Amino acid sequence: MANDEKNRLGDKLRDIRAARESEWVLDRKQALLKKLHDRTPHIVGCPECKQELLLNTDVIVGGLVCPQRHGAWFDWDTLVKVMDRSRHANKY
Repeated sequence: MANDEKNRLGDKLRDIRAARESEWVLDRKQALLKKLHDRTPHIVGCPECKQELLLNTDVIVGGLVCPQRHGAWFDWDTLVKVMDRSRHANKY
């Protein structure tokens, strides 16, 4: 096999590997988005002002918040994290 043919074969193998990795990443992102959607409370709006709730982009906390600051909504795991952090913060 000539050097040129080896190079083309190597390029094709790298392209296939990259395509499979990209496909895996896309599948993983879709699965994570579905999981996030399933965990997000299905509240249409704030009970007080009826405005649509916004995703809290704070990585540590997360959850949904009212844009008028009438409240915040968390799933159970997030609430446990917040309470745990609060306990540890009070110790120091």
